[in-house]
Amino acid sequence: MIDQSMRVLKHQLLRSFTKGVARFVGPMPITLLALAVGLATAWAAALGATVAALALWFLNRIIDGLDGEVARFRDESSDLGGYVDMMGDVVIYAAIPLALAFAHGEPRVTAAILIMISSFYINVTSWSYLSALLEKRHAESGSRFTSIAMPSGLIEGTETIVVYALLIAAPGIVVQTALVAAAAGLISAAQRMIWAVRALKD
Repeated sequence: MIDQSMRVLKHQLLRSFTKGVARFVGPMPITLLALAVGLATAWAAALGATVAALALWFLNRIIDGLDGEVARFRDESSDLGGYVDMMGDVVIYAAIPLALAFAHGEPRVTAAILIMISSFYINVTSWSYLSALLEKRHAESGSRFTSIAMPSGLIEGTETIVVYALLIAAPGIVVQTALVAAAAGLISAAQRMIWAVRALKD
């Protein structure tokens, strides 16, 4: 919902750091490092190491934002880089909730997290296939802030960062957090379906 404005803020915050990093390493190693840190986040969450998992989660998000900045700075942006970055995100977004369900070991927590993951699966499909159709039509959605075009929704990257931080840091409200995130994911999918009905008429 606010990713467009947050992208500008991210660029400003990482600009000076990007120049230093870009002298020594390209975007792909940074993308793979982000994936490794994300998987370490899931591992820490599964072990119940809340502080470590939360710290690793925020570190993952910083590194994940850095690869695109480095790619643009070095003029090395590529479709492959965007694809690997997106796949890494999807793997991490699935691994962390599953790790939390394992750590809690409670049926109600597992059920809430499965509902949330299902909602996110629907939401990802709502924009990924739509993005492919937009590229096919050489069309824009008015919201291009990654390597692909997609119409915005209620829950996007920024909101997901907050949701996952709450899931990790506040185990007492993990069920409520997961169900609210699930509802937001379904609303986002509905928003994009409405957008598609209006925009993709032949």
